[in-house]
Amino acid sequence: MTLRLRIALWFGLSMCGLILLITLFTEGSLRERLKEVSKFNTGDPNNPGYHLHVGYSQSEIDEILRKLLEVRLLVALPVILLSVGVGYVLATRSMRSIDGINRELSKLGPEDLARGISVPEKDRELSQLVEHINGLLRRIASSYAEVSEFSGRVAHELRTPLSLLRMRVEAEASRLPSNFSEDLQEEIARLTRLVERSLTIAKAQGGKLEPDMASVDLTAMLADLQEGYEMLGSERDLAMEWNVPKGLVVRADADFLRQILHNLLGNAVRYAGHSVTIQAASISGGKRVELKISNDLPSSSAAFAGTGIGLRLVKALASAIPGFGCSAGEQDGRYTATVTAEFSGTKA
Repeated sequence: MTLRLRIALWFGLSMCGLILLITLFTEGSLRERLKEVSKFNTGDPNNPGYHLHVGYSQSEIDEILRKLLEVRLLVALPVILLSVGVGYVLATRSMRSIDGINRELSKLGPEDLARGISVPEKDRELSQLVEHINGLLRRIASSYAEVSEFSGRVAHELRTPLSLLRMRVEAEASRLPSNFSEDLQEEIARLTRLVERSLTIAKAQGGKLEPDMASVDLTAMLADLQEGYEMLGSERDLAMEWNVPKGLVVRADADFLRQILHNLLGNAVRYAGHSVTIQAASISGGKRVELKISNDLPSSSAAFAGTGIGLRLVKALASAIPGFGCSAGEQDGRYTATVTAEFSGTKA
């Protein structure tokens, strides 16, 4: 039950209780008054001391009170319904400031944390709440910037020694056992990719990536990647299904988009249990394109052990491209990554 509805019901129940108290009080008072016997002078001059006593019987009193109760109930029902409606309207108006705060918070990105949100009105309680939220956002922004800067510095520091180590291994490859040399070069290459990805993420989070926007044929790019990933899938006996219509052209940075596709397809093939599905379609009346890459989940959770840096890189690159959206999650036994982009009618 929503807060607005709870406030409206509380308002209606309060009105119902008030009506009930008034009804009980007035009914008791009226019952006593009706029980009283009235005394009237007959006005007969021959019998000046003779008086006429008039009163209601118990059955007449009960009938009168029953009729009055029916009238009160008929009046009370619309009054209570009206009070619930008025309570809901008042609750809705009172919640506008909180709705505004929620909307502003939902629009904040990593680069907007330090800016915070604005105070919707000069209400003391809400002003204090917004001040506390802004203080928390500023602290988060500071920590976020420090972590991003640290990641970038670490990545820069690691690039040079890894490059030197790779060159020394290549130079001494003839003197080293072949298996040892290949394993060593493979591990160095893996660490180099990890460092490059970390550096890219740090740049994206710091707003230092500048995308080269153009019209990119998503259909053609996926077709170019299909053969290679189907070969990887066949090595693991995966069933791969491609549902990509022709003519899906999006506004994007071609290099960023290719990196996003490589990461998502690589993760899907690496972590799938039996099947991978790639599905693209035009949505929002042809204004946007949606790409979904999903895989079934393996029976063992050990297959998911990793750094998670691949998805972080995808989200970082997507956030650097205007009009891009990216989300991922598990549902009904499948893990699905969804990317949306603006549709472009012409190729670059």
